[in-house]
Parts: sequence; C-alpha cells; structure tokens
Amino acid sequence: WNNLDEALTFIKMSLERSWETDDVISQACSYRGLGDIYLALEDTELSNRHFKRAIELFESVGEFEGIKEIEELINRWFCI
Repeated sequence: WNNLDEALTFIKMSLERSWETDDVISQACSYRGLGDIYLALEDTELSNRHFKRAIELFESVGEFEGIKEIEELINRWFCI
C-alpha cells in the first residue's frame, strides 16, 4: 500500500511505452495494471474504466485468459 503512487507512475510509463509498439497484449496489461492500482486506491470509477479498456484490448486479440482474470478480480473485490 505504501508504494501505490510510485506504482502508478511506473505503470503509466509502461502504458506510454506500449503505445509506441503494436503489442496489444502489453497495452492491455498496462491498462489492467492501472485498474489494479486504482482499485487498491479505492477509485472504482477509474479502476472500471481501465479494466474495461484492458478487456476490449484482450478481446481484440482473442486473449480470453486475461479477460477471465480481470473478471475474477472484480468479482472477488466487489462480492466480499
């Protein structure tokens, strides 16, 4: 919990770098990471926005395991 600001900085850098490539999985993982961090920060609006984008990108390349992991995380977090 102590390093969430630092983690946010690095995941944003990761996303910016991934935009420089055609690596959709990298982009999706960066959005998923942003969703994770914002969820930990209890900003559900930003978390959901980033998770939604990650899911869209994973779907675009048929990466259904990534989608499943996000859905499981959301269900665990909100169904506790």
